[in-house]
Amino acid sequence: MTLAASHVKCLLNRYTSPEAQLWKRLSPAKVSKLDRLKEELGWLKLIFGGLLAIDVSAVAWLAQNYDSAEAVISIGAFVVIMGLTVALVWVNRLAYKRIEQLEEL
Repeated sequence: MTLAASHVKCLLNRYTSPEAQLWKRLSPAKVSKLDRLKEELGWLKLIFGGLLAIDVSAVAWLAQNYDSAEAVISIGAFVVIMGLTVALVWVNRLAYKRIEQLEEL
């Protein structure tokens, strides 16, 4: 048996083996666009909630410690808060785009 023939046989065994057939059956099925958008909205809500909690916590920390913290740390906290706020606005707009896509279906 030549080297090329052995590679072909190996590939055939890999894709026709019982394990490969089981993997094909267990692979996720295709979902409708509606279900995909709903799931994506669920994830966006989770991300939005996490970012909001971190943002509010950072604002509260800065409000309590702005006078006792070093200037570099306060400036860093302010930059983090601005970044989190921008991320919140971006996730919010992305979620509204997905809601509009849901309305079109």
